[in-house]
Amino acid sequence: MRSGRGASGGGGLARRAPADRIGPSTSSRCRTGSSCAKKNAVISDRWATDGEPPARGSTPVGIIEVCHRLVVQAGVSLRAVPRVLSIFCGLPDAATSLPEATSVRWWLQRLGLFALCEALEVADDWVYLIDHSVQIGTVKVCVILGLRLRDVPFPAHALRHADVCVLAVIPSNVPRAKSSIRS
Repeated sequence: MRSGRGASGGGGLARRAPADRIGPSTSSRCRTGSSCAKKNAVISDRWATDGEPPARGSTPVGIIEVCHRLVVQAGVSLRAVPRVLSIFCGLPDAATSLPEATSVRWWLQRLGLFALCEALEVADDWVYLIDHSVQIGTVKVCVILGLRLRDVPFPAHALRHADVCVLAVIPSNVPRAKSSIRS
């Protein structure tokens, strides 16, 4: 929906109320026995919203897994995950709440930390790929990826993210280059 002037007075897209963004429940639009209703039943069973949450957590593991897969496999942005979940879940009732983007980010960070701390299998055929070219501001990051020689995918396909594992991410402060201008 375009308008000449948005809610903020400038041009562009008009902002909608949060209730309009979520929309009606998908199950109310589906006929019983239709493929849409069957898909929603499969999604509901897969999410296992009544499942056991992890230790010191309140969100079921099924929801965390779906959020992880949406970001990592489907490429959905963190801010879009709650909106995508609301499309498949419909409007949550009072007992159910959809996770926010910050929750999804924390889950991904915890899963990433677990992957970095996980023990590697002992072998003498590890190949290391070291990249020290990434710089964000004054912080330079050294990334070390590992790959077993027995798992090399050549010539079937080029290396992919799924073929390697992250062994280390080492940030370091880089001092600014000395200015050639005299003070």
